[in-house]
Amino acid sequence: MKSNIAWTLIALAAFGADKVMPYLEGRSNAWWATADLLPLLLLLACCVFLLSSAIRSLFSKRHQVAKSLLFIASMLLLGACFLVLPAETFHRGFTEYARTVLTADEWRAIARYARDHQKTPANTESSSSQELNPELREGLESATSFRKLNHSPRIFADSEQAEIYWGGALTGHRVVIVFAHKGVLPPQGRYPATFIAEDIATYITED
Repeated sequence: MKSNIAWTLIALAAFGADKVMPYLEGRSNAWWATADLLPLLLLLACCVFLLSSAIRSLFSKRHQVAKSLLFIASMLLLGACFLVLPAETFHRGFTEYARTVLTADEWRAIARYARDHQKTPANTESSSSQELNPELREGLESATSFRKLNHSPRIFADSEQAEIYWGGALTGHRVVIVFAHKGVLPPQGRYPATFIAEDIATYITED
């Protein structure tokens, strides 16, 4: 019986890790591919062990109710993992990253420099396919706080807005968007944008 309690506590810890991990990823502006799966796999292993223990208790006639309840509790934890979407938790963490890594004025300075110096005309191709050319990167690093941003972000800018973004087709995109004017509505998608200033918002996409 003690082992069942221990496995249930492990399942609870795995559930907590599954909820916290996406936030920490967003907070560090990174994607930890393998680490994402570990809590879920551990929780699944706990469910399998507790199920086998509950089945054995039916034949041994010992602690039947308690072991069955512990198995049910582990299954409830497994089901709850899918109620809160990891992307929503990741977005909360990423928003905190954007809020703390640079000030609002530093984000605006990057956006302003990109709008003034990016040579690619607006609307010629999607922002997800544009690379930050070395000349623009060098200018951003010398004139703004661009160096503080990790993982080499890319930028798409036009007269209305600038998007500083990371990611790709596999992981989705995470974006800080800086508008040239206040009061502009951000792109509407599955996950609502979050404003960190009147003219600066974060949002994520799955493509």
